[in-house]
Amino acid sequence: MTFLTYFRNQYLSWSQNTPLPANLDNVSPKFQSWHQFDPSDEKWTSVHVTNTHIDSTRRETEGQNGSALVSNYRIEIRIANLTPTIDILFFQEVSRQALQYLLADPYIRQFWYSSEADDANWQGQPFASMTLLSRRRFDHGNGPSATAAKLGPLWRLKYSSRFGRDALGLVAGDFNPVLPEDDTLVADNHLVDAWLELRENESGFTWGVDGQEPFPPARLDKVALLGLRPHSMDLMHPEKIKLRLQEPEEGPVHGNDLVVSDEPRKKQEDGQAVPWSDDSGLKCSFALVCD
Repeated sequence: MTFLTYFRNQYLSWSQNTPLPANLDNVSPKFQSWHQFDPSDEKWTSVHVTNTHIDSTRRETEGQNGSALVSNYRIEIRIANLTPTIDILFFQEVSRQALQYLLADPYIRQFWYSSEADDANWQGQPFASMTLLSRRRFDHGNGPSATAAKLGPLWRLKYSSRFGRDALGLVAGDFNPVLPEDDTLVADNHLVDAWLELRENESGFTWGVDGQEPFPPARLDKVALLGLRPHSMDLMHPEKIKLRLQEPEEGPVHGNDLVVSDEPRKKQEDGQAVPWSDDSGLKCSFALVCD
């Protein structure tokens, strides 16, 4: 870590009243706001949060690869019918079009906080990450519930990456391990692999499970924890939606339609049912170690 980065992180920790990890080598956090939808103004607005620790009740989280999530695939039904109730939704590789649909969805507007209000954090990249927190479980300090977990500070970490990747929220999603050293990435960083902790003797494949890929199935998607204890974990294989090969001239696409306008996919047939992601989602419940 350079001295400049060290002092900058010390200042950020002090000014934001937020303890920061000590091993942020050559990386400084970029703090941002949580947002909630304001129906009176018809827009997502930032909310003020206080630095307070979360309670030790159990949390349910679902991770999804959002690279193919470009339609309003009955999101409210998909999320609302999950059992047990989901408290945290972490989306990885969200396109701008996917972000547009998520932020416009009535169910998400009513019941969820969002880390994003627009695509400012995409910064010229085709994809970025976003997190949703349930307003039933969390509040931002002014809510009526004395038992709800409080929203705390939120920041991104920008890493040296060919694709301009950054980290936000949970250490979860598609790890895309391609090198031998990637297999021990979680353990080398003193994190707990939730799947190995709970279901070590099961394959847990999250990619290539349909046999349509040129490579063998693999467990590319993981949930890595620090200071948390996993209680349960399940795979959520992607459902199918209808493919539309032409971008509509105006207006959003609703229902179960997926719009694909890039040339390499023109060989696919209009109306064909395809999975809305090539990775399976992960649903994991966890609690603080002291719980």
